[in-house]
Amino acid sequence: MPIPEIIVAFWSGFTATVSGVDESRFYEAFCFGDSEVLADELAALVLAGTKRATAGSLWSYEASGRSPPTVGDLSVVTNWAGTPLCVIETQSVEVCAFSDVTAEFAATEGEGDASLDFLRVAHTAFFTRECAAAGRQFTHDMRVVCERFRVIYQPTWRAFGYLRRRKPRPTHCLSFVIPPSISSKNVNTAGTTNNDKIVDVIKPPITATAIGERKLGSAVP
Repeated sequence: MPIPEIIVAFWSGFTATVSGVDESRFYEAFCFGDSEVLADELAALVLAGTKRATAGSLWSYEASGRSPPTVGDLSVVTNWAGTPLCVIETQSVEVCAFSDVTAEFAATEGEGDASLDFLRVAHTAFFTRECAAAGRQFTHDMRVVCERFRVIYQPTWRAFGYLRRRKPRPTHCLSFVIPPSISSKNVNTAGTTNNDKIVDVIKPPITATAIGERKLGSAVP
């Protein structure tokens, strides 16, 4: 995929910093989720080092005529407005039934309280909505693409400025009932970095609709 014009300058800064980058490794520029709040919250988790994995429905890749990312692919994470924030490298990709996603993967995805219960509740809500919009029906045996990644380029000034702008938002209006095994305390958590000079909040409250899915089919808005 060619480098979108809107991120050319950012990509040039990346290749000037990290030598030997083959442009053929570029996969896409994207934001997470399907709303501004969700995209920006999940991007903040990536920049903070909390979120290191993402999951998406296999059928959504197939419907867009694209293959899932492969090991070594490079992608640019943007916020909802299309501002490039960092470059991630795909480290592993596994396709499995949604019901087979593991607690280890949920912890790596790093959303909510990073538990498997949270992942199942949050992703079920999103996938149900996604499937309904496409005239499909969500099932727990639906195949999902579980991708692990690492941040390999994150301009310090950009990460600092972006994270400092993020403010915890009200944690009301959850869109579904939380099972008894997940308390409201666990669903809405916050943490701090090892270096408070960088950012005070690295894990802003995430609503129970938060999921770690690539926004497919849109290089940047």
